[in-house]
Amino acid sequence: MQSDECSVEDETPVTLEPNPFDLARIIQQRVRESAAREAARSRDIIYLWIHVSSEGIAQPQGGRTDNMAPPTLDDWLNVVDEASGLGANWIVVTTHDSFSDYPEVWEICSWAQTAHEMKVGLHTNNDTLTESEIAGIQELDPDRTRLFVKRQHLEKMRALEARGIKIGIADPQPYGGVPQCQGARKLIFVDWDGVIYTCGLVEQNREYRLGDIREGTFDAIVRNPELPHRVHEKIRLVCEGCDGCPSLIANFLEEEEAQRAME
Repeated sequence: MQSDECSVEDETPVTLEPNPFDLARIIQQRVRESAAREAARSRDIIYLWIHVSSEGIAQPQGGRTDNMAPPTLDDWLNVVDEASGLGANWIVVTTHDSFSDYPEVWEICSWAQTAHEMKVGLHTNNDTLTESEIAGIQELDPDRTRLFVKRQHLEKMRALEARGIKIGIADPQPYGGVPQCQGARKLIFVDWDGVIYTCGLVEQNREYRLGDIREGTFDAIVRNPELPHRVHEKIRLVCEGCDGCPSLIANFLEEEEAQRAME
């Protein structure tokens, strides 16, 4: 009786000829992926700039006029975390008064250094520091900390270098010209109330308001193409609003360090 099962013959594996275009496609794909990563990286934030008012972080001059709860210390530490997650390796805290009035500043700066190995800049308009301020700065990592002062106060403040405090110029470029900075695309500026702006030059200009540290995340803000991530050329001029700007200062620090290396 003939079996219903069909006999299976030995099958010889079929060897497919390699497609000469496969390698080219793979290379093109990897080049595109690499370009996309680089483009994303070029949009990453490098600098975080926080402005402190004369009555402290999150305390406006003359008191609050709204019903919003001020940002807490945890909110500010979260600001540092999020900025670091976007690539920030510099934080500058600007105050026009004594740092001793703001105990949160020391905690924010210490967190930036210990948790994220960020460089810290402390920017003041004053031409002297109290012993309390000096002690606060000395508690930070000296290799990652610099005090930024106005050019006119530089020589007077140089004496602090003997106490381990590095001094830098807060206003390295003369007023009136186009700022030699990396622009707002590399910067997140946060005012005393936690409101985020394109840069410090346009603080309190609602046209350039990006959001609030209590609303959403930095990542959503940075990646949102509908938000104003550039400053109009007509107002993008160096002025006192640029003092302490890490995006501006950093370029001059690089030149300064290169010059010292050559000496």
